[in-house]
Order: sequence, then C-alpha cells, then structure tokens
Amino acid sequence: MRLSKKYMTRAAALVTAIGAVSLPISAASAATMPPVHGAVQVWVNPGNGNGGTVNLTGAIGDAGSAKPANSLGQIVHGSQGNANYRLLELTKGWILVNITQLNKATNNPNAMPSVFNKSNCSVVFTGKAPIQFVHGTGAYAGITGTAELTYVFAGTEPKTSKGTCNENANPIGPGGGYNAIYGSGTVTIP
Repeated sequence: MRLSKKYMTRAAALVTAIGAVSLPISAASAATMPPVHGAVQVWVNPGNGNGGTVNLTGAIGDAGSAKPANSLGQIVHGSQGNANYRLLELTKGWILVNITQLNKATNNPNAMPSVFNKSNCSVVFTGKAPIQFVHGTGAYAGITGTAELTYVFAGTEPKTSKGTCNENANPIGPGGGYNAIYGSGTVTIP
C-alpha cells in the first residue's frame, strides 16, 4: 500500500500545524530575559491545513500558533501553504523554524504505513525528521537549535463494496483520524 494523495494531504496539514502562535510580544520582557541553553520539547495540535496550536516546554515555556512562512518569516497562503518554514507566534516573541526535512518525510508518496490491518482497514503513518530554529524576535531574538519531530496519523479507511480497504477515500470517523506532532531538541538564546 502506497501513501495516497489523501494521506499526503493530511501529512502536509500536520506539517502546516507546526506554524505559529499569535499573541502580543513584549519588548520589555525580552530585555529582562536571561540567556537560555537547554532541552526544549515541542507539542503540536495540528489544524486542518490552517496551522495549529503549539506548546514549547523545557528551556522555553510558551504557547501559540504555527503558520506557513517563507525563509524571510513572511506568512504564505494558498498554494504556498505547505512552505518549508513555519512562523511560531508565541506570547513572548516569534520563532522562525525550518521544516524542510520534515516536509520531505511527510510528503513521500512511496511511504508505507507503519500499521495496516487489512481485516478492519485501520492504518497508521509515522515519520521523524529534524527541524531547525532559524531566528526569533522578542524573548527569542538570536535563537538557534534543532529538534527531532515525530508526526503520527492514525485512521480507519472505509471498505469497498467488495470488502477491501478503499485506500483513496477519506478515513471514517470524526475529523478523519488522529494527528499529532511532537519531539524534543536543544536551543540556545543569547
């Protein structure tokens, strides 16, 4: 079983979810922040192609939303929505993240599911790839670092009239399945 266009679209939506968190930035808080170096955990609740929410824990404690962006940190829309960068808009500043390798992992049309049960048509796709923290604003000015992210999609395909799994249909159930992105890495903020 190859990864169908429907699953590639879902994987792209997961990647899009890494986007950014939209909340006010406080320049005053950036001036009072001590240097940071340490482990960071990334938790993403993907949106349906429109970004999603993101929480950073560990060395960074912040939350917000993720939006598709270009390498300059400009938010992109439409056919460019699966850009190779995500702008994380957090409460203490913005972080631009390069997700090129994660995009390659999630947009592989030859990817095989990690679980595929032909008797009930349940399927799980997983992938893992590094991301890079490119730069930031506010409390995250000068940020550098990397994280290894894992994406997961799980769902159940409907059956055809012949009783086989319909690999070209949307998964059944509310929301069409379960999506998540999570991982950890190390960041430095001067």
